[in-house]
Amino acid sequence: MKKLIISLFFVAFTVLISAQSVRVSATLDNNNILIGQQSNFNLSVESSEEIDIKWPEIGDTIIREIEVVEKKIPDTVKSEGKYVYNREFVLTSFDSGYYAIPAYEFYIKDKSGEEQLYESNALLLEVHTIAIDTTAGIKPIVDVMNMPVTFAEIAPKIGIGLLILAVLAVIIYVIIYFKKHKKMPTIIRNKPIIPANRLALDSLYLLEKRKLWQNGGVKEYYGEITDILRRYIAGMFGVQAVEMITDDIFEQLSKYKIDKISNEDYDLGRNIFVLSDFVKFAKHQTEPDENMKVLEDAYTFVKNTWKYIKDKTAEQSAENNSKRLTENKDAK
Repeated sequence: MKKLIISLFFVAFTVLISAQSVRVSATLDNNNILIGQQSNFNLSVESSEEIDIKWPEIGDTIIREIEVVEKKIPDTVKSEGKYVYNREFVLTSFDSGYYAIPAYEFYIKDKSGEEQLYESNALLLEVHTIAIDTTAGIKPIVDVMNMPVTFAEIAPKIGIGLLILAVLAVIIYVIIYFKKHKKMPTIIRNKPIIPANRLALDSLYLLEKRKLWQNGGVKEYYGEITDILRRYIAGMFGVQAVEMITDDIFEQLSKYKIDKISNEDYDLGRNIFVLSDFVKFAKHQTEPDENMKVLEDAYTFVKNTWKYIKDKTAEQSAENNSKRLTENKDAK
């Protein structure tokens, strides 16, 4: 029996302490307003520890006669070991009278996870109209007063008028000018076309300076190398490499073996693309030596294929010239 009494006392004492550690209140900064005036309605929760609050739902009205103009964001202030939670609402009313603001319920959960119900205090808001002196006589309606026109009122009109005159003057000047002067021919300077090999080598150089793989961007590094080579192949061989997968690119390039690309360079380029595909699809973890070598191979591929095509073109040109000379001799 003694144990039961002590347990009940302990529970009651704990609940009392818990209840005393949280205080809920409601206040109005002005409980006496004119019709249409505003008053700040504040809900406040004070606690000795950090708590989780479920604020009451307040819509567009408190009651039918009291409207909510603005709902402010809840804020928390910690001072002298206490937590103060506030939420403010701006209220107004357009009906005179005395109106009760009801008490609001709060569900508050402490650190232990226990949830309790608290209730704020009720308030009274007085809304009144402007006092009218009924003892005074009725006064006549005041006539319309003629106010003098100020410069501030006519300044915008003057500005608009001057702007219109300025625009008309510019239009007239342009018309007269073009009548007196012949139209000069427009010289269009074509932007010089950068050779495909120079564009590719410059792009590889800039990629090298960015140090992508050294900073963790291995996939991006390999992707940019193949993008540069795709554009180079498209410019040099007329293959739509930008939109093709690796197998399709080198199936098309195989048609240009001997004439425009050597077997060695063909194999070198294919190896670069295959390795890049493995890296991009996370099938291969590269070493630093591989990362450096793939860039060197890309440089070699561009330089060798460009030189091979150039040499083949010169060889073909010399062969054609020789044939023409032979034909001319035979004709003579």
